[in-house]
Amino acid sequence: MKSALGAVSVTALLLLAGCQAESGTAALESAGQAASATVEAPRSEQPTPAAYRCEDGPLTITAIADSVAFTTPGGESLVLPAAPAGQQNRFGEGRLALVVEGGEALFMQDGKEPMTCRR
Repeated sequence: MKSALGAVSVTALLLLAGCQAESGTAALESAGQAASATVEAPRSEQPTPAAYRCEDGPLTITAIADSVAFTTPGGESLVLPAAPAGQQNRFGEGRLALVVEGGEALFMQDGKEPMTCRR
């Protein structure tokens, strides 16, 4: 009888430990989601729209979900998706790319010199 009772107690403890591990995992997932939110914070610190000074004129950038809309110094309006998806500072599609980091924006267009713009 004692060994059967001992087996039931050990089984109960193991089941409770499993429940504890699950709630610990849920806590880690919540912490991971909080960390993800922290990673995205710099985007919200960028003024919208953000204005940059380029050699050829102004570059105005507006963050839109996982992409950016911007107007080049030549007056061309473009929208580029994050590249790769989920990026906060690199955008591109086809023969166009825009990298925004710190106080600089680098606009690259196939066949033209890259253009560095500063805030």
